Amino acid sequence: MLSLLAAVEAGQKAGTGEAISRLQATRPGALALVGPGKARAVTKARPGGSLGCRVKPELFERFARQGRIGPQRAGPPSGLERQPLPPAVRLHDLLDGVKDQGRRGTCVAFASVALKEFLHGTPALFSEQFLYWACKELDGYDGSGTYLHTGMNVLGLYGVCRSNTWPYNPEPIEHNESQKPPPPGAIEEARGYRVIDCRMVEPSLVEQYKRVLAGDDQVSGMPVVFGVLVFDSWFMSAETHRTGKITLPLPGETPIGGHAMCVVGYVDDVEVPGGGYFIVRNSWGNEWAPESPEAAGHALVPYAYVESYALEAFTGPAIRVSGAPTNGDAAFRRYLRKLPDKSPDSERRDIEKRLLPPGKTVLCHPLAPQEFMEDTEGNRQRFKEADFTWTSATRQRVWFPNMQLIPADLKARLDAAAVLKQRFSSTLDENLISAAGTPFPQVRVPGWFKWLPYEWEPKIKGVSVLADLTDLFVDRMRTEIGCVPREVPLPAESRQRLSEFNVMKVYAVEGFALTAHVVVAFVNALRFQPETMPQWVGFDQRLTFLVQTLYAEWLRDRRQARPPFTFFTIGTADPLPEGTMPVASSDHWIVFSSCSGPKQPWESRIPPRIPDRKSLRDFSDRLLPESRRDRVARIKTIVDDLLATDGGNVTVDKVVKRSRLFVKPSGYRRASVRDGFLCLQDQGPDDYRLRRTQEGLIAIARPNKGEPITITAASFQRRFLRRHALRILSSAVGVSVSMSSVPLKSWFEQKVGLPGYCITAVGILIAYFGSLIQSAINRRADQDKEE
Repeated sequence: MLSLLAAVEAGQKAGTGEAISRLQATRPGALALVGPGKARAVTKARPGGSLGCRVKPELFERFARQGRIGPQRAGPPSGLERQPLPPAVRLHDLLDGVKDQGRRGTCVAFASVALKEFLHGTPALFSEQFLYWACKELDGYDGSGTYLHTGMNVLGLYGVCRSNTWPYNPEPIEHNESQKPPPPGAIEEARGYRVIDCRMVEPSLVEQYKRVLAGDDQVSGMPVVFGVLVFDSWFMSAETHRTGKITLPLPGETPIGGHAMCVVGYVDDVEVPGGGYFIVRNSWGNEWAPESPEAAGHALVPYAYVESYALEAFTGPAIRVSGAPTNGDAAFRRYLRKLPDKSPDSERRDIEKRLLPPGKTVLCHPLAPQEFMEDTEGNRQRFKEADFTWTSATRQRVWFPNMQLIPADLKARLDAAAVLKQRFSSTLDENLISAAGTPFPQVRVPGWFKWLPYEWEPKIKGVSVLADLTDLFVDRMRTEIGCVPREVPLPAESRQRLSEFNVMKVYAVEGFALTAHVVVAFVNALRFQPETMPQWVGFDQRLTFLVQTLYAEWLRDRRQARPPFTFFTIGTADPLPEGTMPVASSDHWIVFSSCSGPKQPWESRIPPRIPDRKSLRDFSDRLLPESRRDRVARIKTIVDDLLATDGGNVTVDKVVKRSRLFVKPSGYRRASVRDGFLCLQDQGPDDYRLRRTQEGLIAIARPNKGEPITITAASFQRRFLRRHALRILSSAVGVSVSMSSVPLKSWFEQKVGLPGYCITAVGILIAYFGSLIQSAINRRADQDKEE
C-alpha cells in the first residue's frame, strides 16, 4: 500500500523514461500478455496533460485489495428498467472546443465549468480560475488538485464568475496554488451563476450515465462530470495521445493519480470492452487526441473502464423537457380527436398527405385541428418533442401569443420600459457624441507618457455608432432567458415589441492612434411558456453575460481584434438585485443603471475606484444615463432639500453623501458637484451663492442682501504662474546655461574634461526636468480637486 501511495504521489513528476520503467516492471511478462501491438504503443511514450482530481485513501486501499474500485456487477439493476435507450448520444457539438488546463492540477474546475456552460447554453463564458480558487478555499489543501465533490459544492454554494472577470492562467505560481485573491466583484458576480441541486450519479453504473446523457420523458439530456483513476499504460501512450482511445490498465499496474473529465456522449459498440464507450471532453487542449474519431481533444473511454475505475460522478439538476407530459395519456387527452365517420377525403389526410380511415384517433393541437397524425407511440414522441404541434407555424403560435392581447398590467409595464429605454438610449447617445474634442479616456497609460514634460492629453477625434445589435440581442434573449427552444423563430410582431424596450449598440471612440468601444445596452427580459401569456422577468444577471457574449461574437465575426479597453453601460427598467456589482477590470468596465418609472430618477452603480487621470474621471460621467443638465437639476433638488431642512451652508461633501443613495457606491464626483453649484449660481444669482466656510470648504447657500459673487469657475483654476512657474524658471536657467560664453565653455572643457557643447545638453536637461516636475505637480493638483 505504501508503494502504491508513493507512485500516486509521484504522479506526473516522474519523467518519461521512469514511467516506461514502471510499466515494464509492473509484473513480469505483463507486456507480453497484452500482445506486441499494445506493448509497442505503451513503450513508445508520449505523456498526457496535467491531472488534479484527488483520490481518497480508502479508494486506493480498495484498489490494492480488489484491483478495481467499482463493484463487480452481474448485470444492470433489476426492476428499474425503463424505455429503451438510443444506441448513441452525442452532446459535444453543443459546447465550444476543448480548453487546456496547462501545467496546473485544475481538471476538476474545467470539467465542472463544462457542465455549467452546457446548462447555461453559452459558450466559453465561465471562469475555471474562480472555481478552482473557491475549491481550494473549501478543501483547505495547499497542494495541487481537489476533489470532484468539492467542485460541485462550489457550483451550488458560490457559483462561478465569468472568464473575462477572472481569466485563467495556465501556469502555476509558486507558493500560491489558487492564485488568489479574486478580483473585485468576482465573488458577488458568481452568486448569480450557481447550479442548484446537482445530482449524484452512481460512479460505476454505466446505465445511469447513459440515461442522464439521453434524457427521458421528463428530463433533458445533459453531460456527466466524473473522476477516474489514471494509469501509465494509456497516460504515456503515443497512440492514446493521438486518438484519445483510453485502454484498460495492464495486469498488476497501479494508478498514478486521478483525473476529472466531462462525459458528453456514448456509443454502444460490442467490440469495445463493456459493450461501448463514452465520449469524454478532456482539458488538455486540441493537441491531445487531435485524431479522435469523435472530436479533437475528446477521449473515448470504454464502459468497462468506468465500471471499474470511476471515483465520483455528478450531473446537473433535473431540467424539465419543454412541454413534457406529467403522466401518460392524461397529458395527451386534450390533443386527441376522432375523425368523423362521414367526412370527405380531404379532411382525413394527415400532414404527410396520407389518407386515414373514418373514426381513426389522431393527434392534433386545438389551435390547428387540420394538422394531425395518427395516434401511435412514435407519433406521440414526435408530437411531444415539438410542444404538441406538427408544424413550425403552429409551434410558433403556441409559444408566442398575439402581443395585442397581453394583459393590461403587463402592457403598462412594457410601455413604461419602452419610455425608459428611449430616455436611456438618447441620453447616452448625447453624452457620447458630445465627447468629441475632450481628452481620450486612457485606462492603461503607456509608460512613456509620464516622461512627457507637459500635460498633453490626446483628444477624442470623434464618436460613431459601429453597430446596432438590438435584433440579435432580442433573438438570443428569447432562448437564453425566455426559455424558448432555439428552433422556434421569433415572430415579427413579438420581435418589434421586444425591441421597444431593449437596445444594444456599439460605439467607437476614436483617439490619437487609439480606439475604445462603448457598449450601450438597455435590457429587460420576458419569459415565454407554451399557450400562456409571457411573464415579465426584467433584469437577470444572465443578460449581462449575453451582452458581453454578443459583443465578443460580433468582434469575432468582423475578424476584428478587441480594442485595448471596452466600457459597458447597462440599464434596465427593474431595480437592480443586491448582488449586481459594477466591474473595473484590466480591459473593461461595467456600469449599471436602473429606473423604476418614467418620472423616477436613475440609480447607478459605478466601479468603486476613481482613476487618477482626470480625463478618465470626466469620461466616466458620460457613461451614466443623465446629461449635464439632468445632473444639475438633481443637484438642485438635493441642495434645496438640504437648505430647507438644515439651513446654513450646504457643502460639496453633503451633496456627495446624499447622492450615494442613487449613484453607488461613491456618489457624484466632487468636481461634478462643484460644477453643479456654479451652474445654480449662474442661473439663479438671486437664489444661490457660493462661499468658503471657515474650514476652507466650498459651500452653497442663500445669498445675503447685497452679497457679491466671489467664487466663480476661475476660482477653481490654478493661476498661470502657479501652473508654469517652475517650467519658466527651469527653461530660463537652461537657456542661460546653453548660451554660456566661450570662456565658460573653455573652463568646462578644462575642468570637466568634456567637449564644450556638452554644456548645451546640460541646459536642455535642466529645462526638461524642470518642466517634467511642473507637470507632475499640476497633475497632482488636478487630482487633489477630486479628493
